[in-house]
Amino acid sequence: MYNWLIIIFLFYMIREKKITLLVVICIVFIFELHAQPKFPPEKPKLVVGIIVDGFKADYIQRYWEKYSENGFKKIINSGTHFQNHVNKQLINESIVCYANISTGSYASSHGIIDTEYFDRLTENMVHCSYSEKQKSLNNENTRQKYNSIQMLASALSDELKYTTNKQSKIVSIAMDAPAASIMAGHKSGIALWMDYSSGKWTSSAYFNDSLPKWLDAFNQKNLADIYLNKQWTSLLSLEKYTESLADNDEYERGFGRFHKEFPYDLSKISLGKDKYAILNETPFGISFSKDLAIQAIIEENMGKDEIPDLLYLSITSGEGISARFHPLSVETEDFFLRLDQEIAHLITFIESEIGIENTLIFLTGTHGMALPPEYMAKQGFDVDYFDPSKIIGILTSYLKAIYGKGDWIQYYNHQQMYLNRELIRKSGFSLGDFQQSITDFLVQVSGISQAVGSLSLENGSATGEYFRNLQNSYHQKRSADIFINLSPGWVERPYFKDEQRMYAHNSSYMYNAHIPLIWYGWKIKRKKINSLSQPIDIAPTIANFLMLSQPNASQGTPLNDIILQEKPK
Repeated sequence: MYNWLIIIFLFYMIREKKITLLVVICIVFIFELHAQPKFPPEKPKLVVGIIVDGFKADYIQRYWEKYSENGFKKIINSGTHFQNHVNKQLINESIVCYANISTGSYASSHGIIDTEYFDRLTENMVHCSYSEKQKSLNNENTRQKYNSIQMLASALSDELKYTTNKQSKIVSIAMDAPAASIMAGHKSGIALWMDYSSGKWTSSAYFNDSLPKWLDAFNQKNLADIYLNKQWTSLLSLEKYTESLADNDEYERGFGRFHKEFPYDLSKISLGKDKYAILNETPFGISFSKDLAIQAIIEENMGKDEIPDLLYLSITSGEGISARFHPLSVETEDFFLRLDQEIAHLITFIESEIGIENTLIFLTGTHGMALPPEYMAKQGFDVDYFDPSKIIGILTSYLKAIYGKGDWIQYYNHQQMYLNRELIRKSGFSLGDFQQSITDFLVQVSGISQAVGSLSLENGSATGEYFRNLQNSYHQKRSADIFINLSPGWVERPYFKDEQRMYAHNSSYMYNAHIPLIWYGWKIKRKKINSLSQPIDIAPTIANFLMLSQPNASQGTPLNDIILQEKPK
């Protein structure tokens, strides 16, 4: 229709002698040149992975009517949407989920079993990404001591580096250092995260000898101060958040007793040495991370040649929202409406700068979150909080009565219990019998659905769907002796270092394990898929598209049916 109108207009202009035939030919040539379809290359020139902490799959449908046309709706309506994308594991800490995506394997292979684990040899806690021995770019900066050494498997980024002989540009961005480190792989690219004390983006000497020069200029803009001096106001008027409970509901933790409803003045909430950490608990963390991602694409000339590049953008501020608010809060809804806008902005930039036919984008989450037990109880469910400090106290008394005095439990964290194996051995007890005695006791406790010992996992005597998921979380060298699976709807109260978050999200139930996966751009089909997919499928899928070796411990299945196949000539 519009083409014919243009032709009629040009014919009129010739007749009226306002333009010459030669000018018309030039106009038509230019018009046809731009009208030619843009065919995707054999391999994508740029792969962009957007990973959002705390992204429950149902957030897509719940807020659908309020999303813009150029964000979630655009990539779902034009891309491939996996609607049954599930983490098949017990421990759903964010760092574990990032490692799953990065390596295409579960913790049983990549070794990132939790944020921290107990080292039996040294009898000390080991962080899966932070190390005091790590050389920093500035010896006084502890935020520069992160790496991915504890990740035992290769990452997709590593395989890309090896295949292209380090010619690919690889950038991993996240406000939280562990996410940026784990996604970047083993010294394979630029890993950038936020220094919460200065508001600057930084890295460690593990990844680079120095920060990119362009990053200095970006840091000098002092965007962190601009964001810190803003108020987090609701995107819509509060009465329009009909998918959520009322603002300042009784179940949310908020930013303290006096900061539990809109608007949030960040300058008043943010206190202490790491004052910029508050950005990672608000939508400003999305904006700041996306700003840096766009700058990285420009400055690193990503997607500009035939050698494929890789950009990971991890939105770790979703974890901050999960820590202070629940899935039915106005703040959670507002966060995802704003995420939709930022994704729309990033996609628009990529389309104009690189071309969507040259870019493969995937969007996924790390984990979900249960509804507050108090809320569920009012709906008639028999649920409550699981208090580990009380259970350990009761269990300690039980073990004392059965086995005598002794520090039988060395460490507890996230439904995992490390036993004093040396004391058990010296006392002449069987480790298997000791574990069985504890699990028999624990399953009598309210809120515990299953308890299993590590030896049962190793000898295969524990069977069933739950135990198969637990096997994925179990690493023989690093994992605990006892694992606890809570009953549906039950959640673990904060314990030790987790006091800042509402409750943990470790279970294989769907409210924790079900997350979205959307592919968009390049040769991606317009399709909805209901069959099961897992985060470990992502890395081998991209490896196939880029014609790389899969990560060396890959357990996933390539999702090859999501791209358009070329017609035989």
